Amino acid sequence: MSAFSKYLQSPLDDHYLVVPGDAVEENTLPAEEFEVRRALGELKLMAIQSDDLGFTSKLFKTSQYMDWQKNFNTKKAEVKTLIFSSQLHRAAYHRLTNAYATPGRDSDRTIWDFIKTDEGSEK
Repeated sequence: MSAFSKYLQSPLDDHYLVVPGDAVEENTLPAEEFEVRRALGELKLMAIQSDDLGFTSKLFKTSQYMDWQKNFNTKKAEVKTLIFSSQLHRAAYHRLTNAYATPGRDSDRTIWDFIKTDEGSEK
């Protein structure tokens, strides 16, 4: 069986053959991978933007913080829905978490922890 690309044996793999960098050639990763990457990137950006609200805003749950939290929870639900929408999306998510969520990247760990992909969280 020939490989899907230099990065994957099959689009349903949960590990990369070679971890892709920031730029990849066209058609070397499934389209679902880019959808998941984009959605997770947007979620991470929203999490980073919460730092702009400041400690007191979070502590006292200001209206600005509550608006951010509502938007963040909506986005998180959208990302979960995307991940569970197909086996290809789920495989892409697992590849990303297996490749990039390491102890040395603690800042990313919180993003992965936002989304649980065990069977119980699909509901």
